[in-house]
Amino acid sequence: MFDYDEVANINVYRFRLTFAGPRLTVEVQEQTGLVHAQFAGRDTTAR
Repeated sequence: MFDYDEVANINVYRFRLTFAGPRLTVEVQEQTGLVHAQFAGRDTTAR
């Protein structure tokens, strides 16, 4: 988890990255609650 805080607290976002094997989930929340988004994906590189 990490916070992204723009100058003077105009916009403050919290990012939560969750890794589970080849899967990745990114959740983004804005401090006031106006923005809440979740994205999911997976590693597609050949091993």
